[in-house]
Amino acid sequence: MRTHGSRRRIERVAEKERSVEFLDVDPALGREDDLAGSRLPARRPWVVGLGVVTAAAALIGATMSTGPSRRPTFAPPTALTSPATSAPDGAVAATVQKLPVKVERFGAAVLGARTGEDVFARGPGFVARIELARGVVTRTLVPGLATSGPVSFLPLSGGVLVRPLDRVLGYEVPDRRAARVPHGELTLAGPAWPAPAAGTVWVDVGERIALVGPRGRRLGRALAVPPGASALAGWADGRGYLLFETASGWFDVRPAGAVQVTAGNLVAVGPSRYLISECRAGICSEVLVDRATGRRARLGPALDLVGIPGVISADGSAAARIDPRTSCLVLTDLPTGRDHTLPLRPAADSQSLAWDPDGPWLVVADGSGRLEAVNSRTLGVVDLTRLAGGPVTQVAVRPAGRG
Repeated sequence: MRTHGSRRRIERVAEKERSVEFLDVDPALGREDDLAGSRLPARRPWVVGLGVVTAAAALIGATMSTGPSRRPTFAPPTALTSPATSAPDGAVAATVQKLPVKVERFGAAVLGARTGEDVFARGPGFVARIELARGVVTRTLVPGLATSGPVSFLPLSGGVLVRPLDRVLGYEVPDRRAARVPHGELTLAGPAWPAPAAGTVWVDVGERIALVGPRGRRLGRALAVPPGASALAGWADGRGYLLFETASGWFDVRPAGAVQVTAGNLVAVGPSRYLISECRAGICSEVLVDRATGRRARLGPALDLVGIPGVISADGSAAARIDPRTSCLVLTDLPTGRDHTLPLRPAADSQSLAWDPDGPWLVVADGSGRLEAVNSRTLGVVDLTRLAGGPVTQVAVRPAGRG
């Protein structure tokens, strides 16, 4: 079960019947970028509306928390939870809402999508939403975050949440509308994770993880962080709940309690399967675990190093993770255990990989700032950087019907 070469196939998004619409237009937006007319990916940084973004960022400066320590086997930091931040004043909220939004229609589906899933991409000073089936791209400018620390980038039922872990202000970006300051519990700093129901999220509120609904209102349910784990190091389990690592291994946490997943390492996680690595008698193996039945199947030898947990497709056919030795993307065909190493190096972020739940596509935020889509069946790669409108660092996918 080791590395095989891959072929790279570059496809282009159709340009016919393209139209552009500006919402909340600001003079700083400048002329329309030609985002689909060139075969070369965009390489320049996002500079549209720089003056407006800088002005907004100046109003939103806040004290950053000290750098947290890191868990031994994956990237999310561990730290004391941040105290509540004060609500921003009206001037800050008004400035955020004046930032421009641009909607561009291409008249053709992206990646051949037929259902209504959305791809979200975040870069410095902007958020892009790509409606795959409709061929519509919305780019919203947001003030720069006053931190270089981790950020939760989370699709909501009507937008996407940008929530820093440090004690600085984040934003909510509603679909096709200007960014705004979140309400209620969502205004505060700290990590956030997807919850089972559309429009709900889990947020760190101190000693527990609380369920929050529309406008940041607590809904009463909560998750207890396992002893020895950090609330900031929670990991989405693919079903709307959380995974935590302790000295005893990984645990899947629900409101009713915690269940151990493995005493070893978590390699990748998805809604139907786990890919784990365990060592017995000095031999370390990768094991595929069926979450419904508990059935286990050994795939092959495990790597000596373990990095950020990867993601498994919704149909359970493929796992995507980053090889910690080379930083390259590895796709594993789970029925056969065969690995394919691709010449892509995802960004060093827990949200650099996301599967399209309705197709074979893996969306990747490359370390160079490119937005790429990889077909897990053919290993073909489509460059979507020009659709995003600038270099990206994080990606997320919202399933059809949740927009």
